[in-house]
Amino acid sequence: VKTLPIGIDGKLRGYHLFEAVKFMGWEDVQAKQGKVILEALCKAFVATDASLLEINPLVETDRGDLIALD
Repeated sequence: VKTLPIGIDGKLRGYHLFEAVKFMGWEDVQAKQGKVILEALCKAFVATDASLLEINPLVETDRGDLIALD
């Protein structure tokens, strides 16, 4: 489990995104896709005033793409 602070504007700082990508082991295209997913997740968390928000499952396709299925 990795915990990162989210700003009140729903944004993660660049170094937090880098930290999350490294933690997940994503590289190249997956790293870019992962950053987009994480940024959208954080914005949705703040916009909905959520106490919990999750993607389950987040999958890697045979081509190596990341997709949030739920």
